[in-house]
Amino acid sequence: MKYQESDYSKIKLIIWDLDETFWEGTFSEGDVVCPQEHIELLHLLTETGVVNSICSKNDDAPTRAKLTDIGAMEYFVFPSINWEAKGKRIKQIIEDMQLRPANVLFLDDNHLNIAEAEFYCPEIMTAGPEVIPALIKCAQTQFDSGKRKNRMQQYRILEQKSSEREDFGSNEEFLTASCIQVLISEDCTDKAERICELNKRANQLNFTKNRVELDEIERVLNDPEYRCGTVAVSDRYGDYGITGFYCVDIRANRLLHFCFSCRTMGMGVEQYVYKYLNRPQLEIVGEISSDPNVPEDPFWINNSEAKEKKDSFEIDKKVLFKGPCDLWSVCNFFSDNSIATEFTYDTAKNGAIDYGLNHTNTMLNAALLPQEEIDELSKLPFAGEKTYSKALFSGEYQVILLSVLMDGMMARYRNKKTGRIVVWGDWCIDITNPDNWDKLIAKEIETYSLNFDREFLEEFSEEWEYLGQIPIDETVANFIKIRELLPEETVLILSLGSEIPYEKNTDPVYFEREKYNVELNRKLEAAFSDVPNTYLLNTTDLITSQNDFNDGITHFRKPVYYRMANEINRILNESGIGMNQRGKAYMVYASARQKLWQNETVRKVYYKLRGIK
Repeated sequence: MKYQESDYSKIKLIIWDLDETFWEGTFSEGDVVCPQEHIELLHLLTETGVVNSICSKNDDAPTRAKLTDIGAMEYFVFPSINWEAKGKRIKQIIEDMQLRPANVLFLDDNHLNIAEAEFYCPEIMTAGPEVIPALIKCAQTQFDSGKRKNRMQQYRILEQKSSEREDFGSNEEFLTASCIQVLISEDCTDKAERICELNKRANQLNFTKNRVELDEIERVLNDPEYRCGTVAVSDRYGDYGITGFYCVDIRANRLLHFCFSCRTMGMGVEQYVYKYLNRPQLEIVGEISSDPNVPEDPFWINNSEAKEKKDSFEIDKKVLFKGPCDLWSVCNFFSDNSIATEFTYDTAKNGAIDYGLNHTNTMLNAALLPQEEIDELSKLPFAGEKTYSKALFSGEYQVILLSVLMDGMMARYRNKKTGRIVVWGDWCIDITNPDNWDKLIAKEIETYSLNFDREFLEEFSEEWEYLGQIPIDETVANFIKIRELLPEETVLILSLGSEIPYEKNTDPVYFEREKYNVELNRKLEAAFSDVPNTYLLNTTDLITSQNDFNDGITHFRKPVYYRMANEINRILNESGIGMNQRGKAYMVYASARQKLWQNETVRKVYYKLRGIK
């Protein structure tokens, strides 16, 4: 189906050809030039809830490297880059992303590729690169702050799940290993807006198609003749939040509303809930992508005996993983019901991403400030429900894993009256500087899904002053204080940053981050060399080449996280091994290793001996 400008509102996914479409030229024949407005369009589409993928005939590794170099790779999910015919690949991308072809636009300059896509996906929208200016115009005028990057994050999770699914012998084995948890709540009067949004947007798993306005949702939620409930879903890959809603007319034992987000498609959630409700009458309206009666018993949901995927590690201690994506990715390799996590998350109050909860200033605020001061700080828009969690200091955990990454990333702000410090955003961006306000409001600067307006920025700049990045010595002092606040018998493991540079970095927040990490790591090693039950996880030793980086110095490919999990497993299971046993001898070795590694010739010889390009 040929794309028309009036079809823009239908688009959930754009699949891009690269040569002579996304960029000018043919990559396999020489260098290419990508118009800056195309990269800006990717950013705008992502901010407004439209996801982007790739179907290109090129060699995978150099093409990804080029996309990374121009700052575009981070905007694509489920990229398919090889020399196979495009029709089947496009169909596979759409299926893996659990979308309908009718909500997908394929852009390609070759009419044969377009014809092939239409053959395999008759409902797909297609167009050539001539429509890109119109797409830019539409994206600029149809901003929806309710979607933004949340959708991209969900597809990142789906991408990881799709990759790991291949390791299992059957789909049921994979679902069992996913440790799917479903929480049904019938106390949902304060969730009317989320329910209304779900009711309107859900399509493939909206069984009744009974789309109504907010006032009608509020009516049935407060009517005792209707039984209503929300469905929240999580698994070992992430927390999906509220993804389902049901409303049963008690008098007729009939479902008035029964809808679920496509984010949980294929997990058996709708079957689980339908069974939970004792299968009331359900008149299915329109086309759906699932039968609520099959399978009748999705036994893998809320299964306390669910087995993790192979190559996972067992932990017999109560453990807290607290940090950003490095520990989130490592945690997936551990199998134990006693693991608790505090990772970066989307706040419920405004959808903003809470990165600050794992900065040392925030952790110490949670531990040391009076509750009334914490309540006051929690009113700031970038503070979420978990920002000032006290779980770290509860004494409940025998093992705690923390990451040092957030201190080097985030900016600090000090209250001019109280002197209290909060953290938010990239350390190199000052939100109290009026020169940045227009860009923050227009989201030309990364806002981590937070919506700014001039009134807030003016008020914030009057009350708070910008401090920038935390000094390294203060980070070390903060970690020492955190260690002192923990029970002496608690095992503390700190995950260190990479001392190897990511050679394709273009992000100012990570400029010369490897030098920062070298200094921080040495000072942490010195500070904790003789501290009992304290260990440093040296990520640098686990990186073998630039191929181990994903898209930056803080993001790695899966093998590195598996090596990190191995190292944690070793620390926990081998007695007498850790930084407190290494002392000065290890510090000498670490310093010598780092000096050697900074020599380009040494790195080239090392890579050559390992057969790494």
